[in-house]
Amino acid sequence: MGGFIAFAAYRNLKSLPIYQLLDGATVREAMVPTPPPAAGWATVSDFLAGVPADCPHHAFPALDEHGRVVGLLTAAAVRATPRETWSQLRVVDLAYPLDRITVVAPDEPLLPAVQKIDGGDVRDGLVVAADGTVVGTIGASALYHALDRRRLRIAEEQAATKAPPPPPPPVPTHHR
Repeated sequence: MGGFIAFAAYRNLKSLPIYQLLDGATVREAMVPTPPPAAGWATVSDFLAGVPADCPHHAFPALDEHGRVVGLLTAAAVRATPRETWSQLRVVDLAYPLDRITVVAPDEPLLPAVQKIDGGDVRDGLVVAADGTVVGTIGASALYHALDRRRLRIAEEQAATKAPPPPPPPVPTHHR
């Protein structure tokens, strides 16, 4: 019965306006944290060989030999490049340069941040802390993932606070 209540609450939440659902949501809630860095001097092939198959990231900060971020290597850019060139192509040569990347802060409101990313050249952005450390990546699709998670959380909260329905009335028994 609890599952039915949760499902009904979730269905009702789908009609809530996006602004209401995202009220108070930050980039931190939607970002993919701690992206593995891509050594800019490595070949794309070498970098990909070190990335686990179940890696949740679709974007990787490209670093120079001093450890500074110089770009962003995206899965979309890799997919758009012929596989036979990966062993000769350096990460830094395929990565988008920083001047084309949207940078957002983890505590920035989510909706405006996603709008900035969606309006930029690249559909992935870097999440950078106040000290300059890259703490995550975020794509334009992060908004939809955050909406789904918030809808589910609110539905679960509503289901948990609803009183269970009253038991059915007893079945009358007739004695002859």
